[in-house]
Amino acid sequence: MMTNFSKSSLISKNSSKKRMKSLALGIVSVYLAYCFIDMRDYRSQLERKRVVICGASSGIGEELAYTYSRYGAKLLVTARRENLLKNVTRKCSELGAESVDYVALDLKNEADTTKLIDKAVAVMGGIDVIVLSHALILYKSLNFSSDFDLGKAQEVFSVNTLSYIFLVHKAMPHLEQSHGSVVALSSFSGKFGVPHYSLYSASKHALHGYFDSLRHELIVAKSNVSITTVVLGHVKTQIVYNQLANKTIGNWLEPNTTAEVIVKAGVRKEQEFYYPYIQFSAMSYLKSWLPRLYGYLLRSNLDPPDKVY
Repeated sequence: MMTNFSKSSLISKNSSKKRMKSLALGIVSVYLAYCFIDMRDYRSQLERKRVVICGASSGIGEELAYTYSRYGAKLLVTARRENLLKNVTRKCSELGAESVDYVALDLKNEADTTKLIDKAVAVMGGIDVIVLSHALILYKSLNFSSDFDLGKAQEVFSVNTLSYIFLVHKAMPHLEQSHGSVVALSSFSGKFGVPHYSLYSASKHALHGYFDSLRHELIVAKSNVSITTVVLGHVKTQIVYNQLANKTIGNWLEPNTTAEVIVKAGVRKEQEFYYPYIQFSAMSYLKSWLPRLYGYLLRSNLDPPDKVY
């Protein structure tokens, strides 16, 4: 027969469970609201902000330039192809950019990274946001013969890793003054070793190590500079069409909606932002708990490329 003490103890436990469930439901509801009902006034936080965008002549970089323009930012855009940059700057002006300038540079050269920061300070008076979206993407099988061009590895790291480090180092004094932000684009390949992207993947993995460490250093130093690393899935850019001409890319991300997500993640000062999140969380789980299945899915997702290094 249950005593009064046992009954009260059971009631107390049930009440505690209900409270915990209610608390958990509340936390989940708030998180979902944060993710899907974003009421921030992004225009007020971006209008007249001085934004440098690297790799802005095409693809995601181009769409980022248009997105910042719609929010009324001041822009300096750069890439190697001057003719394309002229078209981008013209459209940025039409979309509402406060001002827009361009400079054609090859950022794999350290001297050009210095030129970019100097130009930004000269034409805009400083830097509030620097967006690092330039990349050298190679989708090819490695060639292990004796005539393999090791210069390819050096070129990939010069563009995808070293130029990012140089730019952040040279922009940091100006970002400190403005309490600014770094928005660095990475990819699925920066977190997972993807077949046929070995050099690109290695360069992006290195980038995560740099920015993860630098972020902690800035926090310890009580710096007001934020670093947002955006980890993207496959995006339908022109370079993808060029390299994967015979492959299926129908379900990949659209550049314009991806750019909008990136800009907003930077404003929120996210530390590491995944898009799409479900894809990355599923693959992370599989890698940790079902590595053989993870490897099979990863390998079967891409057909072998037609070319080798």
